[in-house]
Amino acid sequence: MPLAVSAGYAEHSGVYIGQNRIVQLSRSGNIERVSSERFIRGKTAMSIYVSCYDERSVGNSRAARRALSMIGRRRNYNLLLDNCHQFVAGCLTGDFENSDNFLWMLKDTASNVLGSNTWRIWNLSNEELFG
Repeated sequence: MPLAVSAGYAEHSGVYIGQNRIVQLSRSGNIERVSSERFIRGKTAMSIYVSCYDERSVGNSRAARRALSMIGRRRNYNLLLDNCHQFVAGCLTGDFENSDNFLWMLKDTASNVLGSNTWRIWNLSNEELFG
């Protein structure tokens, strides 16, 4: 399932793959598997948001498999033109050269692919999807 953190004006997204692990595209351009704590580290936000349909988290195994297959690869990270939102949209659609370079675009893609209609806070302290 897609995840996002909001840090003032900057947002970061990744793909939750289970067991408290997230695949992300880092600012250095590395695609890596990280813990939820590392995913949020260095951000001013304290919450991770999860794509949901009403009160249930939504994701799909195809997106998780795509994310896992990308671990260890690099992209030419650019804040506006090749970023984490585009990477997550690629995991959802299979098109890693998509134009979803802003979180609102990724949310639209998640809605279309997963049927999500809201984003809810993941309770990190209990490792539950919602607080």
